[in-house]
Amino acid sequence: MKTLKLIFISFYMFLHVSCDFLDMQPIEPYQTAEDVFEKLSGVQAYLAGIWQWIPAEYLNGPSTDIPTVPWLPISDETDVSFNNDFIKMINGTWTASSSGQYDKWHHCYKGIREANYFMQNVDLCNDPDLTEEYKTAYLAEARFVRAYYYYYLLRMYGPVCLMGDEIIDPNADFNRARSKYEECVQYVCNEFDTVAFKLGIDPLDSRGGKPTRGMALALKSRLLLYAASPLFNNPDNNSIYKDYKNSAGEHLIPVDYSREKWKKAADAALDVINLQDLSGNKKYGLVTASSAMSNIDPYESLNSLYVTPWNKEIIFGRYLNGDHTYYSRCVPRGVGGSAWGGMAPTLQQADAYAMESGLYPVTPVYANGEYSYTIDASTGYNEEGFENFEHPYDKYTQQTPKMFIGREPRFYMDIIWNGMTYFFGIQTPQSPNANNSVKVEYHYNGNSGPGSSHNYSLTGLGLRKWNPRQNNLKTGNFIPDPAWPYVRLGEIYLNYTEAMIEYDCTQLDYSYWDELRERAGLPPILDVYPDAYNNRQKLQDLVRRERRVELSFESARYFDTRRWQIAEQTNAGYMWGFNVMENTGAENSAFWTRTHTGRGKRYFEKKQYLFPVMQNHIDRDNLLEQSPFWR
Repeated sequence: MKTLKLIFISFYMFLHVSCDFLDMQPIEPYQTAEDVFEKLSGVQAYLAGIWQWIPAEYLNGPSTDIPTVPWLPISDETDVSFNNDFIKMINGTWTASSSGQYDKWHHCYKGIREANYFMQNVDLCNDPDLTEEYKTAYLAEARFVRAYYYYYLLRMYGPVCLMGDEIIDPNADFNRARSKYEECVQYVCNEFDTVAFKLGIDPLDSRGGKPTRGMALALKSRLLLYAASPLFNNPDNNSIYKDYKNSAGEHLIPVDYSREKWKKAADAALDVINLQDLSGNKKYGLVTASSAMSNIDPYESLNSLYVTPWNKEIIFGRYLNGDHTYYSRCVPRGVGGSAWGGMAPTLQQADAYAMESGLYPVTPVYANGEYSYTIDASTGYNEEGFENFEHPYDKYTQQTPKMFIGREPRFYMDIIWNGMTYFFGIQTPQSPNANNSVKVEYHYNGNSGPGSSHNYSLTGLGLRKWNPRQNNLKTGNFIPDPAWPYVRLGEIYLNYTEAMIEYDCTQLDYSYWDELRERAGLPPILDVYPDAYNNRQKLQDLVRRERRVELSFESARYFDTRRWQIAEQTNAGYMWGFNVMENTGAENSAFWTRTHTGRGKRYFEKKQYLFPVMQNHIDRDNLLEQSPFWR
């Protein structure tokens, strides 16, 4: 059974035809629980089905069997040319009755109900092939998935309705209020703690993506980091949710600041970092590769991270299993085949990368809902003109905008620009095959630009990360699919670092941050910014910059800007790119003028810090409070 790949059989499909989790009918009208759980095969099929409402964290389309998400196109990382429901979320027309495609309240409570049903009925199975070892593992897996659904709801909606082990009777009246946010966080963390020590260090049957101790502890780390962040733990004791109360007048979201929450988040991250395998070694490690020139080659290290399935850095991943939608949306259309190239990094994102020295050349400035920037010329950054430059990974020399020269390795592994020679197919940098390359043209009527197709980059930039050049969308030849990293060790390092900076930066262990930077080919952070030592505000700015680059396009940015409560600045206003409507991308042409992208002005209102519960759910539950500012 492939990781998270659903197994559908007739009785299971009958369970999921309703439009709301409260409409779910008991299994008995179709088959009794005794029938369903009679054989090991039925137990395994039902367990597999519990996973079905977990959305992909990468952007996929509604035509796939995986629920879609909008995290990339509604953040300031990307602007996209295709249209889905996320358009309502950025153009100011989002309501509690729209964007039903992203109604995860509906999805996650279905999963919670099915997990509870499984846990209460698996003991009906008397099949001798279901050993006690496997039954224990299956129960732990169902409990893990249930906790994951709650975590997912908390990340989107804030306080949720805690169901415990209850299975909702669709024929009974349902009136359930939200529990307080801190109670929800404590419940889910307790669940992850409990299940962590029922799960193995490795999956019971070595199937990648199945629950492990590290997965449970890593999700706990992320949840506690969110709970410690300003959105839910406002350091000025001026929470935007100060009026968000239940019917008893209790605050559903804390309005008082607790510094200790940062310490809990830091400790939870260390529990993952220090987790040992059965041989007593650390279970997880950063993916690195060496070369003849260096003990750690940042380019080969990053490439290995991106293309090696189930590498040692991935804690929780999802096997793509032939779903190449993400690749298609990123690869320039000029490659041909199924390349569409409609998902594009913004100039805001390109500006965020450091120089090879580790210094940040561009500092964002937000005023009146608009993005601008200042340049530190001492870093060597120059926006004017072109220069002959050898791409440090592709080893191909050509005229390149000076603003893209001398940047850090992650920039070259993440970003494609107009006029760049993009390689695809099996080859080596030392022996590029001209038949497996294309000069990318993002200008009007260019091979990857507007004019002949609605699939093009709105920004004049392309997204390369997670798109190994061995994958050839033109011919359909692919390397083994990577596992998309829901959580990886690089994030956990940054979780710890951020939490300790906020708790007490004088106690920060810089080694994890510096190890991550070494893999990226950058000097230790204090070598670059010595004035940051014991300076909480400076360190806070730097670690947020690090997260933006290291976790780029991994669906972290949107949630980071929300939990830091800066999304009204970063995710609103105009996204910026180059002038793709220009007829040529030649050097010094008007193409290279910074301009607003064609998508238009974005809106991010205070209410969007939490998702609304769809109105149809509110209408069916007299006690369910709508998310703040959506009423």
